[in-house]
Amino acid sequence: MGIRDELHRLMLATIADELEHRTWTYHAVRPMYVPPRWYPGERVTGDCSKGVQYLARWADGPDPMGEGFGPAGNSSTLWLRLPHLASARELELGDIVTFGHDGDEHAAMVLEPGDDPLVWSFGHQGAPNRYRLSSDRRPQQYLRYPVPTPAPTAEDRLRARTTWFAWVAWRLGEGEWRRYGKRNPRVRPNVKRRVPLSWWRRYAKFLARRGRAG
Repeated sequence: MGIRDELHRLMLATIADELEHRTWTYHAVRPMYVPPRWYPGERVTGDCSKGVQYLARWADGPDPMGEGFGPAGNSSTLWLRLPHLASARELELGDIVTFGHDGDEHAAMVLEPGDDPLVWSFGHQGAPNRYRLSSDRRPQQYLRYPVPTPAPTAEDRLRARTTWFAWVAWRLGEGEWRRYGKRNPRVRPNVKRRVPLSWWRRYAKFLARRGRAG
């Protein structure tokens, strides 16, 4: 199950949990520590932005506040840290909406995307609940979560190599390193700056054998 699928499950489960058990308490205070896991029927204390952060933690996603799931952070932190989208129509399941100037009034998570997204919110006592985005008239900012991880480039893959063979090819500017020239620092393999003496000896033998073969 992906992060977005797990976020969807958690949003539905937490809304149902509050309706059944009434164990969620709205309390906007810092520091507010993030519970590592959640089970139905547990007592939960938090607010709108912490609620979004809780969901991310429980879904094993990255911290949307970029704080390592620490006790600080608020909706403005989300506004500052996450990539912004141009419109509500770009929102996907699990994305985040902040409200107010610089996101300083409220935060919610997208439960159901569409022309008028349905959002999950822990913004008052009696929440978590869900409501249509159009019902909130405050200024809105549309944020992508989780942040997409860029695909590694060809140079990234070369720099990730760790073997003696990769180091030799880099030094000689051969194989996949040919286009970059010899010992190009931009694509140096991920080997120690101070190369082991055994590697240098092996390299010398390699060059000697190559010379005899030529």
